[in-house]
Amino acid sequence: MLTVEATARLIADLAVPLLVPLLAWLGSIAAKWHINSTVLRAVARGAGVAYLALLEERRGTGGLPQAIAQGASYVEARVPDYLGKLGITSDRLDGMVRGELGKLLAADPSIKIGPGA
Repeated sequence: MLTVEATARLIADLAVPLLVPLLAWLGSIAAKWHINSTVLRAVARGAGVAYLALLEERRGTGGLPQAIAQGASYVEARVPDYLGKLGITSDRLDGMVRGELGKLLAADPSIKIGPGA
C-alpha cells in the first residue's frame, strides 16, 4: 500500500520529466511572440514615419520610395537584433512598411489616388 508521501513522490517522478520540456517549449513560444509583436509595433511606427515624411514633403506618390526607406531605416535602428532573428531582409522590411503605410493612406480621407484625383 502506498502512503501519501510515496504517492506524491511517484506523481512528481512521473510529472517532472514531462513538465520540464513543456515549460521550455512554452518559454520559447513566449519569446517568439514577444519578438514578433515588438517587430510589428516597430513596423507600424516606421510606417508612421513614412506617412509623416510624405505629408511633410508633399510630393505625393513620387516621394513614396524615399518615405518607405525612411520608415524602414527607423525600424532597422530600433530592432536590428530582432530583424536578424526573424530573418527579415531589407526588401521584406520595405514591403512590411509599405503595407502598413498603405493602411494609413487608405484611412486618410484627404488622400486622393487614382483617375481624377
